[in-house]
Amino acid sequence: MSLNTEFEVLVNTVTALLDKKNKLYSNILQSSKVSAEITDYDNWNGGIDIYTITVSLDIYLYSEIEDKLEEYEKSILDEFSFLIRDDENNVFSNLVIKPNMQNSINWGAIDVSIMKSDLIKLIDNIKSLMISVATNGPKIQTVNDEYKNIYYKLSDIFKSLIIENPNPYDDLWKWYGKWSAGDLTSYQSRRIFINDMYSNMLNVINSSPDRQGTSHPYEPTGWERVDRSVTELRKRINEATNEEQFQTIGLLSRESIISLAQEVYKPDIHKGLDTIEPSKTDANRMLEAFIANELGGGKNELLRRNVKSTLALANYLTHKRTATKNDASLCLISVMSLINTIKIVSKEEVIYF
Repeated sequence: MSLNTEFEVLVNTVTALLDKKNKLYSNILQSSKVSAEITDYDNWNGGIDIYTITVSLDIYLYSEIEDKLEEYEKSILDEFSFLIRDDENNVFSNLVIKPNMQNSINWGAIDVSIMKSDLIKLIDNIKSLMISVATNGPKIQTVNDEYKNIYYKLSDIFKSLIIENPNPYDDLWKWYGKWSAGDLTSYQSRRIFINDMYSNMLNVINSSPDRQGTSHPYEPTGWERVDRSVTELRKRINEATNEEQFQTIGLLSRESIISLAQEVYKPDIHKGLDTIEPSKTDANRMLEAFIANELGGGKNELLRRNVKSTLALANYLTHKRTATKNDASLCLISVMSLINTIKIVSKEEVIYF
């Protein structure tokens, strides 16, 4: 049979057979773009075309089966091979399930400090190093460590995003082996090769909206629990899509303010404005006492108002059943601003914006 003309029929047949045996395998094929290409040739018995089947799967389904990938690949390949067992001129030697390139970036899956511009810059840097060493630039040994650092940082990001790394060269010497093998004889051909390698990925990144709700600057304070809570807030707001998740930003904001108050309030030093001893969760009284003893005059009153308004905003968001992304973003910005301000007042370190 001619696989070029009948492969789609073959895929449909395998899908139908698997539906009777294992619906998960059938779902994999139904949810994928399935293709086959000749990856080898044997001239025995009139010639044998040897094919590799590629199953490009939705990334979310891919993430669910990743731990059993080899098992699924072998089982599905066996079905394809069985159907053409009498074909002496065509053989399926391999089947690869890979995640389909997504058309947007799930920023919530990676470090909250990485913005769209940061990811593009990393890719531009690694492209620049690859092109420069291959076009009479610096010697490989002088920049290889820098290259590998960028390569593995990008690899970690791609892994978190469940995106296949388009660059197989984790070392510049391996890249040297590719361009010196004879296929890329000109500087121009090497530049084109590198640009093409990252082209699809850069198109996806450039067409994806940047992170929302996290553009307000935040410099880690060094207060571990406070910084950890802000990191969690920034992660959650990028993942939030419904009212309940937006409300959770308010709840976590209150906890962040409590952690902040516990960090700076010293009961033997900071005396409150009334005779009531603050409880361990009374962020308003703890911060009021801290501010009153650290600042004086008009600044004191303005900052205390800031504390009250930020807490009020967090409480409002927590109980607002129609909470929106904008509500959550405003709350997060207010909390980060308050933390930065209290850090400045503590005189331990100035926060630069």
